[in-house]
Amino acid sequence: MPRASGVAVADSIDSAQMADQTHREALLSRRKRRRSLAGSSPARCTGCGDAIPPERRQAVPGTPLCADCATDHERRARQQRR
Repeated sequence: MPRASGVAVADSIDSAQMADQTHREALLSRRKRRRSLAGSSPARCTGCGDAIPPERRQAVPGTPLCADCATDHERRARQQRR
C-alpha cells in the first residue's frame, strides 16, 4: 500500500509540474506576441523616408529611423548635452 500512495503522490506532482509548464509557456507566448506587436518597426525611416532594412528592424524592434538617421540623431543629442 505505501507504494501505491507513493505513485499517487508522484502522479499529482507530475500533473502539477505539467500544469505549471503549460502556464509558463502560455505567459511567454503572450509576452512574445505583445512585444512583436508593440515593437514592430515601420518599413520606411521617419527621418529621411528611405527603406529601413529588415535586419535593422529585427535587431532594433520599434525603431522609426534608419541607421544613418539614428546616428545623426544621437550625435545631435550628444552635442545638445554639452
